[in-house]
Amino acid sequence: ALGDAHNNLGWLEAVQGRLDSADHHLDRALALFRKAGRPEHVAVTLSNKGWVAEKRGDQVGALTHFLEALTYSEQARDTASTSILLYSIGIAYRKTNEHAQALEFLERSAVLERALGRTNKQANCAVAIGNTHRELGDTTRALEHLAQAAALYASIGDHQGLGIVAENRGDLLGPRDPTAALNAYRTARAHYDTLRSTTDL
Repeated sequence: ALGDAHNNLGWLEAVQGRLDSADHHLDRALALFRKAGRPEHVAVTLSNKGWVAEKRGDQVGALTHFLEALTYSEQARDTASTSILLYSIGIAYRKTNEHAQALEFLERSAVLERALGRTNKQANCAVAIGNTHRELGDTTRALEHLAQAAALYASIGDHQGLGIVAENRGDLLGPRDPTAALNAYRTARAHYDTLRSTTDL
C-alpha cells in the first residue's frame, strides 16, 4: 500500500511537471516493490519512470526503463501491461530513429492488442506503424497502415482516432498532393467538430 501511494504520488507530480519530486516518489515505490517481490508493481513503476524520463527529453533513459519494465511484466505474465510496454518501447525507438526496432515492438504490441480485443489500442499501433513507415520513406505502406487504423476506429465510432488518422494522411500527402492533403485535413476537422474538441481543432 505504501508503494502504491508513492507510485501514485510520483505519477501526479509528473503530471504537474514536478519531475524531481516525481522521481523521488517513484524511486521509493520501486524500492518497496522490489523488496516485496511484486514484479507486476515493479513493472508499473519502471514504466512511470520511463514516462518521466521522456518528459525530460531523455529518450535513452525512457527506453532503458521501458525495457526493464517489460522484463518484469513478462515475468508477471501480465499480457495487458506487456502490450502497453511494447508500444511504449516502439515509440521510444522511433524517437531515437531506430526504425527497425520500433517496427518490431509496435507489431508485437499490435498482435497482443488484437488477441486482447482492444480495438482502440490496436488502431493506435497501426497509426504508429504507419508513421514509422512514413519516416522510412515508404508512403505506400504508411497509407496502408493508416487505412487499417481508420477501419478499426470506424468500427468503434472513435471520432478522435479518425481525426488523428486523417491528420496524419494530410501530413503524409501534403508534399506530393496538396489537394488530397487539404481534403484529409477537412475530414479531420469534421471529426473534431463532431466531438467539439477545441484542442484538436
